[in-house]
Amino acid sequence: MNKKDELRFLTAIGKMAESYGERLSKGRIHTYMEDLEDFHIQKIESAFVTARRTSKRFPTVAEIREIINHQGEDYPTMRIEHLPPALGKEEAQKWFKKIYDAIEGRKSRS
Repeated sequence: MNKKDELRFLTAIGKMAESYGERLSKGRIHTYMEDLEDFHIQKIESAFVTARRTSKRFPTVAEIREIINHQGEDYPTMRIEHLPPALGKEEAQKWFKKIYDAIEGRKSRS
């Protein structure tokens, strides 16, 4: 992100704050901008959209960075890789498929 992208960043974080009913101080906005400055503005904007669509609360900088670093991957795959070691990736994928199929089955009956 460069200095010219500041307006785009402010617009994107403003939309995100509005969607969560969050009030952002100048200091907090500056911190997010500073901590995400190593990413291109398009990746940041995309991560903010993903966060608004998938997170129940206003995301931290670390969560935004995680979204950016996993862009292009399927969201469920990203989450499976972060499961506790007690559940292996293959086993987790099987369980996720069962849950996903059950949810999709309910949607199609509605």
